[in-house]
Amino acid sequence: MRGHHARQPYVAIKILSTHATQVQGKLANELNVLQRINTHLKTHSGSKHIVTLLDNFTITDHHGPHLCLVFEALGAFHGCVFNPNQKLPVPFVKSIAKQLLVALDFLHRECRIVHTGKIVVAYDAVQYKSLPMPKSSTPVTLSHPLISFSFDDLQNVNGMPPNCEIQLTDFGTATTVDGFHADVIQPNALRAPEVILGNDWNTSADIWNLGCLLFEFLTGNWLFSPQSGPTWSAEGYHLAHMPVITGDEFDLEYIRKGKYFDKYFMPEGLLRLRVRTRQNLAAALDTYHVLDGVDKPLCVDFLKSMLRLKPSDRASAAELLEHAWITS
Repeated sequence: MRGHHARQPYVAIKILSTHATQVQGKLANELNVLQRINTHLKTHSGSKHIVTLLDNFTITDHHGPHLCLVFEALGAFHGCVFNPNQKLPVPFVKSIAKQLLVALDFLHRECRIVHTGKIVVAYDAVQYKSLPMPKSSTPVTLSHPLISFSFDDLQNVNGMPPNCEIQLTDFGTATTVDGFHADVIQPNALRAPEVILGNDWNTSADIWNLGCLLFEFLTGNWLFSPQSGPTWSAEGYHLAHMPVITGDEFDLEYIRKGKYFDKYFMPEGLLRLRVRTRQNLAAALDTYHVLDGVDKPLCVDFLKSMLRLKPSDRASAAELLEHAWITS
């Protein structure tokens, strides 16, 4: 790898499929996005919370070419935080939120990039970089286990684990603000309303995505669980729960512009699928015994500002960094 051996003894290599390699610059822009990020690395403090592309090369096998992306080696979190009752400590979630918002502010304002995928985080374990290279009797470099943290390790953490920083990773579906925009982005449960409705989407879709993810970190459960039924689609079910959970209402003028307005709404703007009962954000946090006192209404307000149904009403990453829940 060009020029990185001395200061970066270990790296992580992402090997793209032949298909993903062939659509680079057409339907996918992972390499271009990562290179664009690299040109802005010294312009914003959020750059340290973005995984760094160190190099790239191509290999070929019987399937065809495979683009290989070389990154700094990071730590890992072992165990799923989305299983019931596996919520993360609130100080830890606040720290994650702050660092990811700084990263998104850098992406959105400086790089003009939309992440679009699930917000994937990794831990930069500082002490890992000083570990000696493992010895080998053969002339090959052995891999080395990463510093990792389990769910149990985090239960008594008051803030971040020592020597760690959060980094935003996985730019496989990322795109520029003015670049190609796919009709469908984001995992189903994290999908923003504008994407489901077929409206234009932009950086605010990442804010919705993060709001859903932070709820998962706080409670160990999904905020939305889209599911189909005998007479409704998973997307219709998802949209029907959004106003009840978020406490917001769809803007009729805005949603009428969506390609799929008639599929999910009646002409007068009422949802075709109506939800009788469902907890709102505050009640959900009570159910999972998350937060109390002054911190709870601040957290609810913070999440609601990320989960506004009209994209232009959502707070930006920069605005969210000034919110009282983050700064408290």
